[in-house]
Amino acid sequence: MEPPSIASTLPPEILHLIFSAAAEPTNHRQQQHTYAVCTLVNRRWYRPAQRALWRNPYLPSKAKALKFLERHLNQSCKESSPHCLVRCFDLTALRFSEPEDTDLLKRFANGTPLLESLKIFCDPLDPRTLQHVLTVCPKLVDLTLTGSVGGMQSRFFYELPPVRSMELHTLSSRLMRLRSLHWGSVDCTRGDGQNFAKLLATSVGPSLREFSVGMVTPPTGQIPVEDAILALIAHNCPALEVVSVQGKPVTDRCLESLARYCPRLTAIDLQNCSGITRDGVIMLVRACPQLSDIRIKGTLANDSVVRNVIAMAAMLRRTVRRRAGRIFAP
Repeated sequence: MEPPSIASTLPPEILHLIFSAAAEPTNHRQQQHTYAVCTLVNRRWYRPAQRALWRNPYLPSKAKALKFLERHLNQSCKESSPHCLVRCFDLTALRFSEPEDTDLLKRFANGTPLLESLKIFCDPLDPRTLQHVLTVCPKLVDLTLTGSVGGMQSRFFYELPPVRSMELHTLSSRLMRLRSLHWGSVDCTRGDGQNFAKLLATSVGPSLREFSVGMVTPPTGQIPVEDAILALIAHNCPALEVVSVQGKPVTDRCLESLARYCPRLTAIDLQNCSGITRDGVIMLVRACPQLSDIRIKGTLANDSVVRNVIAMAAMLRRTVRRRAGRIFAP
């Protein structure tokens, strides 16, 4: 009988460090290859490597996605099938559009009921499809949307009805459980996307920790509504910690709402928001003692504001350099 190999006798703490190192931000395809190799090391490595391999499948194209659906997600009746290990989906590379891909989106959701995180590009995205996804995936708490959302949009022969006429009875309750909602790259200026943005702002709840606001006001000289949208979200989500309004037509009024309702704020991205001034930034820093990452490039706040912020906030003075680039992408 052969003696056990060194790899098979490693303690759980060392195994945890090995798989944690493989999970560091890197090329997704290379990461999946590393996990696949780890499943072949020995029996003891197989289970944790399999869980890591299936946690976030790599799907770079619709052809790969269809093959994945046919091979694995159609086995949803079997509890032992690997699809039960899927917790995250990054489908932004697939570039969905409705109604052509409505069935594909629903099949993904139906086959992964334990999904926790979803990133998706869809132009346009029917709110009713989003409602279906959140309904069949009750553990989904991290949602990132890209593209456009709303009703009254035409695409070839198909036209979305108005948001107010859609049956979205359960969407509000599903949005309330989200922990992070990123739709900073969503275009809500087409059709009646503003109505969807208002529905979203009134539906999120106290569980929300991270949020980025999309473009709601069309560039036609209308009065910006982003301040009102953010005020509703701040009122409903007092535990907000990370907010991004980069490049949106917001003013100091949104900072006033955040200062009043969100004292736990730790990071905010205000870059290229021309309506943000020195007074608004100082007011926010005074109200949020845990604020440790603030970005004001491209605003009306000048260098003296930065010096005042650092002088007033000891937390910023200690961590602004150490944490640069960790919350928001450069």
